[in-house]
Amino acid sequence: MRRKHGWPCAADRIRLTDLAGTAQTTAPAGASVYQGIAFQPYRLDEVVQALGVALTSHSTREETVEPVSSVTGGIDEQRVVDQRSVSLKPGETKELDIPWNTGQREYGLTFRADALIGKKPVDFGREYTAATNFAPKVGQVGIWNPSIRQEGSEATHVRKVREAHVGIVEYYCWTPDTVNDMTPEGKSWQPARPAVYGLHQVEVKPEAEVPLRAGDRPLLVRQRLGRGLVTVFLGTTCGEVRSGPPALWQWQEWPKLASFLALSDGAP
Repeated sequence: MRRKHGWPCAADRIRLTDLAGTAQTTAPAGASVYQGIAFQPYRLDEVVQALGVALTSHSTREETVEPVSSVTGGIDEQRVVDQRSVSLKPGETKELDIPWNTGQREYGLTFRADALIGKKPVDFGREYTAATNFAPKVGQVGIWNPSIRQEGSEATHVRKVREAHVGIVEYYCWTPDTVNDMTPEGKSWQPARPAVYGLHQVEVKPEAEVPLRAGDRPLLVRQRLGRGLVTVFLGTTCGEVRSGPPALWQWQEWPKLASFLALSDGAP
């Protein structure tokens, strides 16, 4: 997001910071491991630590800049999370940490930083904060909101599954703050915590291998898909399994939907 000279100030290099740090080479305590891949339990509402914005002055004089940081989601969610005044000398760059843990949902939103001088906007930067920004990533990852009527669902994982001839296909599904119509009775419920589920299949075919289980439930399944061998992480939560409402893979309509998502338009 570097701007050419002539702009008095640039909102630059928005960065995402999480608590996990760099990629881990050893598995943390309590993690499930398969072929060197660690599936670490985590809570999304605790993982998001901060966002950062770098302000760069392109002015020939000292300027007082007012960075305003906000988040937006859908068509009706917008709130300011940080607003301050910063003094910048010519050519100076200052990096600001923006507090992020507010107790509200901070993933699945767009973070925007506006730079104002004299209350007039001179530049802005933005970054979409998907759940996978704050989750361990393995191979190709798709995000799907289980309540299709809510903003945030996307179907790119269907193409990714078909094109991933060899390797890991991991499909995360995060529960929103309230899940609607996810039980046969159409009831709504609020999860005990934001959770990430690995979902891809609900039936293990006889020819498939199950190299790793979580108790009696398949955790990793390996089988042929088109021209390749695909390992799929499925059917369990990343973290402790809680009692309460039925898990998504126990929902009676899920097999039909999962099959459609994975195999629509044909496998390669």
